[in-house]
Amino acid sequence: PRPHASAVLGATAGEWIELDALLAHYHALDSLGMSSGEAFDMGHTIGTRLHGQVLRTLLRLLGKLGTTPWAALGQAPKLWSRSWRGGGVMVDREGERHAVVRVVSSAMCRSPYYRAALTGAFCAGIQDLCRSPRSFVRAASDTSFAFDLKWL
Repeated sequence: PRPHASAVLGATAGEWIELDALLAHYHALDSLGMSSGEAFDMGHTIGTRLHGQVLRTLLRLLGKLGTTPWAALGQAPKLWSRSWRGGGVMVDREGERHAVVRVVSSAMCRSPYYRAALTGAFCAGIQDLCRSPRSFVRAASDTSFAFDLKWL
């Protein structure tokens, strides 16, 4: 909607966007009728771009040295606090190559686009440390959601 367009479209990397504007943005994305696969792909692309060439090179090197996705996933709470105001993220180990990621106390969780795109961004974040990362939304509510993250 027009009242929020400039806040979202004009934001720079160092700015916070007010919650009302973010919710309007995700509502607009939901109204486009994208499939969860399309939203996942968009989140994956954004996640890949956010990591930048230097970080991707470092992650590839770490992967060759035997570092696993667990090293990156251990940084999720710190990265969350730099990207979002409020809410939180927890990563629980379910198996050697299986994590359950929980996003809690976040109003954006009501958006199907947000949930799918965030799972894509997480897959992008570990893709240089493993093979075939994939995710599956486990459960969702208006303020939280959980997804499985698996890899080879």
